[in-house]
Amino acid sequence: MMSPKKCLIALFALSTAALAHGQDLLHRVPTQADLVAVVNSQAIVRHSSLEKLNAVLTQLGAFDALQTQHALDIHKFEDFDLAYDRHTYIYKTDTDSSYYLGILIPLKAGHQIEQHIFADLSPEHVAGGFRKAIAKDGKTQLAWNDNSLFLLTGDYKSSFFQHDSIAAAYGLDLPKPTNDWYDMPYAVDSTAAVDNIDIATAWDEAADSAYAVVEGMNDEAIDFDAELYDSIAPLLSDVAGVNVDTLSTNIEGYDLDFDGYSDESYRAEMARNNKNDSIRNQAFSTWIARDFDAFLKPTTEVTRNKKILRFDKQNTLLHIWVKDLNDVYRSALPYEVLTMSLGFDMKNLDYGYQDAVLDFIQDKNVLKLKASVGLDKDVQKIFRKMYKNKVNRKFAKYIPENHLGYLSLNVNTEAYLNSLPALFARWYGPIMPTYSDLVRIGTTAMQIALDEKAIAKVMKGDHVIFINDLKKVTSTYIDYEYDEDYNYREVSKTKEEEIPNFLWMFTSEDQRIFKQLLAFAEKENKASQIDGVFKIAENEKSMPIYVFFKDNLVFVGNDQAQVMAIKENRFSASKDASIKRQIFDHTMVATVHTEKIPAVIQKMGVPIIGSWQKNVNDLSHFGDISIRVNGLKKNRIGGEFAVAFPKENTNALQYLLQQILENVDHK
Repeated sequence: MMSPKKCLIALFALSTAALAHGQDLLHRVPTQADLVAVVNSQAIVRHSSLEKLNAVLTQLGAFDALQTQHALDIHKFEDFDLAYDRHTYIYKTDTDSSYYLGILIPLKAGHQIEQHIFADLSPEHVAGGFRKAIAKDGKTQLAWNDNSLFLLTGDYKSSFFQHDSIAAAYGLDLPKPTNDWYDMPYAVDSTAAVDNIDIATAWDEAADSAYAVVEGMNDEAIDFDAELYDSIAPLLSDVAGVNVDTLSTNIEGYDLDFDGYSDESYRAEMARNNKNDSIRNQAFSTWIARDFDAFLKPTTEVTRNKKILRFDKQNTLLHIWVKDLNDVYRSALPYEVLTMSLGFDMKNLDYGYQDAVLDFIQDKNVLKLKASVGLDKDVQKIFRKMYKNKVNRKFAKYIPENHLGYLSLNVNTEAYLNSLPALFARWYGPIMPTYSDLVRIGTTAMQIALDEKAIAKVMKGDHVIFINDLKKVTSTYIDYEYDEDYNYREVSKTKEEEIPNFLWMFTSEDQRIFKQLLAFAEKENKASQIDGVFKIAENEKSMPIYVFFKDNLVFVGNDQAQVMAIKENRFSASKDASIKRQIFDHTMVATVHTEKIPAVIQKMGVPIIGSWQKNVNDLSHFGDISIRVNGLKKNRIGGEFAVAFPKENTNALQYLLQQILENVDHK
């Protein structure tokens, strides 16, 4: 009988081996990867329901296509050669000349992926127990062994070959500058007595001649080009000494050659492009063949970064890590064009962002897209002050019981205004070296001009706005009536329509400027006041806005009854603690109560196409759609986008699969 100690050792060894087997694909992600995506296959399969997944794939015709087009004997999801108990990794690397996309897929024991998919690619044995194949275009290479498949693909960067020295080294035929028709000089006789020419008369005579020629076409066949040209050219030749022969030739060449491209030049252009594309593609094929082994068995792996595997293994379906968000911005912007045209050196762009993490999460019936970004020390310091602000707790007393959605924002106004000069100098100074002095002067002027403390007292920075239920209003508009002779006259008409009413509240410790502005509007007959409630209306027919001051709060809304209820201390506030928690715990929240959308659409009279009616009605079973920003925690700023699906299914993924089954036709 084995001793307890040996049992523990054996269990430890087995668990270690299993862990190594599960993580061996991560060890093959190279350290130079700029982006790594982890596909949590186990969570996807567990939450999806294989029964519904197979039904969806069958209904979409996926299995039939595999059997017909690739002769694969696959009838259900489980027949694929993939191992769903381990993660799939996708990564991207970047250089000046190209980018690579690597995919590491776990395979189940005893797989037959070569026979099923890669038999036509003439696989061969390579070192390390791998079988290797190359796609026909040479731009994708694959290798597999007993437990994994590695696919490496990518492409060249066109910008790399735009440099003259590199283009010459590879034998590219770059286009040479050509003179387009609009660049061709027209002959002007500098000795012509332009001042003595009556240009208006010359043009009138030319027009008369042209008219006579065209009129003559009704009586006899005329060579239009020759006769019209011969009639007008002498007159035009007198205007400013223009050489009409040269001008005509240029215009005719433009018309006949289709913007300067004759058939011959077009064919030459296509031949040159085909040659260059072939050279570039061949260059990339050479690069990927040279680098493939280094990616297949990297000497240094990326596992040292803990964020790559730091996610909820039970509920996260897809986890993405980006090494440097600043680099993403730089690569997305046409910095060479901006540098040449505006003098912006976009290579120095630095927002202070570091790595970024993106998670696609299923939490029961809610799907979330959650993100966070690391910040460097300078930007951390700035953002920490901006987000250090407490929401006015009095807001809780004025949350309407019935509303369609709300938006809350909580930023420290004083810190924000104080930080603007530093942010401008940090973000825009390095990319505008030519204007760096002006940027510095501008930021200094901003610091002098702004009294941050005074502005912060006027508007502290915490805001909440609620969109209430719809409100029926009567509006006036101008229409037109026509008589039998189509003469029209303006008529004034009225119509009833449903518009959303709102309530906006914010903290203000110094309300003088608002009250002075309202007093001025009252003096100009643009506002009125009853017992401290201001009514702003451009005219009697326009929709009024009501403003009321209470303690250190300012209320703005278009529902008089609601504002009066606040004034008279009879406002009926919502008892929903989750709304209060969302407002008080987050820097920014935007929420839509989706279940109320169908009723709103019906009240507003928005026409719905018949096929969409069911989808609109289904929204009444949804929960909230929300965007939340959490502010700064440690050195990261984060937020999420969440959709709460109906609870009629086990979870959100299964609801989506069921919708596909019900709404997508069988292929």
